[in-house]
Amino acid sequence: MQAFPAELRYQYQLGRAAQFKDKKQAFDIFTRLVQANYAAALDNLGGMYLNDRKDTATAIKLFRRGSELGDADSMVSLVDLIDKGLMSVPNPEQTKLALLKRAAELGHSGAQRGYELELQKANQARIDQATQRQMMQIFGTFVQGVARR
Repeated sequence: MQAFPAELRYQYQLGRAAQFKDKKQAFDIFTRLVQANYAAALDNLGGMYLNDRKDTATAIKLFRRGSELGDADSMVSLVDLIDKGLMSVPNPEQTKLALLKRAAELGHSGAQRGYELELQKANQARIDQATQRQMMQIFGTFVQGVARR
């Protein structure tokens, strides 16, 4: 970093290291990187707002911005917030699938595993709904038959 102070990726790595030793320094570094639109820093700064400052609203804004800039970690963080009930969206399952799919396409290994699991859950839910509809139809037919007697 001393040799190349303008190199954002070195600043980012310094911020990551500082998270374990000096949270204020890490916060300051990530804030500067976010101002410079360094996408990966949005997830780190969002995590600091969420976990250290207990500011979920600001964390969500940062994770959303990171997602818009193509940061896979920010996408996975949004999925985590939906799962924990800290972020509400109109269609949580569809939103999670879309975020995980995009993060997986960007090479995020956790998202690749998570996408497959969410896809399996969505498919099972569709099967369960279809089974339930069939059972209700059968039950309705049975009740109509009994009522005619």
